[in-house]
Amino acid sequence: LVAAQAGVGLMMAKAGATFQTSKVFAGLIIVAGTGIVLTGILQRIEGHFQAWKPQSNS
Repeated sequence: LVAAQAGVGLMMAKAGATFQTSKVFAGLIIVAGTGIVLTGILQRIEGHFQAWKPQSNS
């Protein structure tokens, strides 16, 4: 594993070590929200480039 020196992961690790569950869940929500947003952005980009994909006849 790679140890973080800053960021949400470090905050979650420190909070988990000191049993601060509210901070752990806040970090989890931040990570999940970031994942949802990035997935949506990448799906829109993919849809934009799919317009140039040749149609298959299968």
